[in-house]
Amino acid sequence: MPSRNAARPTQRLVIWFAACAVPFAAPAQPLGTSFTYQGQLTESGQPATGLYDLQVCLFDSPSNPVPIACAPDFGDVPVEAGVFTLALDFGAMPFAGQQRFLELRVRPGAATGGYTILAPRQLVRATPEALRATAASAAPWSGLTGVPAGLADGIDNDSGGTVTSVVAGTGLSGGTITGSGTIGIAPGGVGPTQIAPGAVGPVQLAPAAVRLAQIDTSQVQARISGTCPIGEYFRGVDANGGVACEPVPGVASLAVVDDPPVNLVDEPSLAIGADGLPVMSYWDGTDGDLKFARCVDSACRRPAQIRVLDATGSTGRFNAIAIGSGGLPVISYVASSTLELRVARCLDAACTNVDLRTLDTAVEQERTSIVVPPADLQPVVAYQRSGQLHPIRCANPTCSVAQARIAVDAAVANSGSPSMAVGGDGLPVIAYRDDTNGLLRFARCTNADCSSRSTVTVDDPANLVGSNNSIAVGPDGAAVIAYRDDSTSTLRFARCGNANCSSGNTITAVSAAGSNVFSTRIAVGDDGIPTIAFIESAGLSGLRIVRCGNAGCTAANTLGTLVLGGTSSAPGAPSLAIGADGLPVVAYRAFSAATNERDVRFVKCGNRSCQ
Repeated sequence: MPSRNAARPTQRLVIWFAACAVPFAAPAQPLGTSFTYQGQLTESGQPATGLYDLQVCLFDSPSNPVPIACAPDFGDVPVEAGVFTLALDFGAMPFAGQQRFLELRVRPGAATGGYTILAPRQLVRATPEALRATAASAAPWSGLTGVPAGLADGIDNDSGGTVTSVVAGTGLSGGTITGSGTIGIAPGGVGPTQIAPGAVGPVQLAPAAVRLAQIDTSQVQARISGTCPIGEYFRGVDANGGVACEPVPGVASLAVVDDPPVNLVDEPSLAIGADGLPVMSYWDGTDGDLKFARCVDSACRRPAQIRVLDATGSTGRFNAIAIGSGGLPVISYVASSTLELRVARCLDAACTNVDLRTLDTAVEQERTSIVVPPADLQPVVAYQRSGQLHPIRCANPTCSVAQARIAVDAAVANSGSPSMAVGGDGLPVIAYRDDTNGLLRFARCTNADCSSRSTVTVDDPANLVGSNNSIAVGPDGAAVIAYRDDSTSTLRFARCGNANCSSGNTITAVSAAGSNVFSTRIAVGDDGIPTIAFIESAGLSGLRIVRCGNAGCTAANTLGTLVLGGTSSAPGAPSLAIGADGLPVVAYRAFSAATNERDVRFVKCGNRSCQ
């Protein structure tokens, strides 16, 4: 059964930059083609300081995707109090008298991922264009060829013409000229009188003669293309003609993520990527593959980017997803045909390239859970082996080597159903079930590989509890656990009173007796308030969600229904996360009894309580 991981905050770089261009020229030396670019970088509204990688490309328009030229990458550029300086050199050829625009791309110097493109592009002012004027202004008269005979002596004293005056006609200004002067178009001089109907058409304009490159988009709007999907409203038009859309505030949206022809997909696990977009791992029950989907918008309304990550035998069940090194997804799962514990590490945001590793063999077909502690970015996976709960830690962020596995609770003969999160100290915490005695247990790792740890029983109400558990850690570092009371089929909630969850805990029954709750998932937003998604198969059955009224979920809780179930269809296997905008999102399996088919769907709440 999949688990989930609380969403991790993202970082936005907002960069304002200004440029000044100064040609480098020494006395009695030819003028070079370099010029200085100076900008100002701010991060989160404050002047940045440190090392950053920069890319600079030259374009012939504000939106043409094809650059004229790109400078070599600038690595580890020092930025002091927000200010940085670059020496740019594109040569003299790109500057031929037309407008040119600079596009900057930036990433932190220590990063290895993609660059952030800064918009809009910046217009290159006149200084670099002056490079091409140098040769013309310095050319000696004696060095020119093809000089007309009347100018051979260097003096234009006889042009040989017969014009003695120029009169400005209708619509023109500046005449009559008898010596020297300028004829121009008068304000309002070109109108219906000067241009006959149909005078400018295909004969006068070559095909594609007027395109975006010839249009000043600050004066003329490019042709509008695209539409907003259902559930989003039209917010505006981009300079390139694309439409800007936003979800309708306060309205929950539902989208089908993957519905293959033989749709037997199941067990989705959800996380929020470093770019704020939802990502999911899930199992293809038809082909026995591990699959991955990346939403291209926060509500997953547009077609997701879907990949098969592992098709080596029957594999992909009991998967769990987290965000790892470089802000890229990493997934734990079980290969059923070989009973291997595997990890799939995406090498790009859409997971078009993936690195597969085997961490252990002879594991049990039970849920896995994965976290990536921010201090070292070395994934830790919890799973069941020989009836006991084991965590195993990758020895490096790539998981090319795994450290020795560890039995977390040797005193418990049969422990499983692990759910894991990163504690307030940056080390893993694990909720699990004592399957023999029906207890909810908690383990706190006190070192990175969990070879040192504390274990404790969290809930033992003289009945069976602890199955379907899910753990999360709030901004205050307190662990919270949602789980099922097997004796009453209700949803229970525990909040740890200290780091070891050994005292001061609060236990709350969230749902009414007989509601038949299972598949619980919990997440905590940046406001510290827990949200719980679960399946209820009694009464108002379906995919339901609770937003706690306080951090302990003891009062003023709000209960809502995201998807109703019925006799012919039923949601299941939910996974919950909090989006970058603070709104809950849920991935789940939709099942049709009529066709015996399953697909993966996605719900984004319109507000924090999903009401």
